[in-house]
Amino acid sequence: MIVADVMGKGVPAALFAATLHALVHTTAEWTHTPSEMLARMNRLLFEELSGVDMSSPAQLVLADFSQRHLVVANAGHCPLFIAGPTGNLKTVSPDGLPLAFCPM
Repeated sequence: MIVADVMGKGVPAALFAATLHALVHTTAEWTHTPSEMLARMNRLLFEELSGVDMSSPAQLVLADFSQRHLVVANAGHCPLFIAGPTGNLKTVSPDGLPLAFCPM
C-alpha cells in the first residue's frame, strides 16, 4: 500500500504524479523492502527533478496478513494510524524526507 502526495499543481504536478505512479509499479519488482523501494524511487526522482522545486511525501506499507505483520517506510508523510480490534489507535511514523527532496 502506498499513500503519496505531490507538491504543486497544474501540469507539472500532474506529470510528477504520473512519474511517481510509474515508478511505484516498476521499482516494486526490483526491491524487497519498502525502505529499499522508497530509496530507489528517491534516487531516480532526484536525478529527474533536481532542477525544479518539487517533492513528494509518501508512505509505503508492506502487509503480511497471514503473519499479521506490517513493514512501514516513510518519506516525509503524515503518521500512519492503525486501529486495533478494540478501536484503539497506534501511530506509526518512521523518519524520512520527502521523495526528490535530497539525494540519498
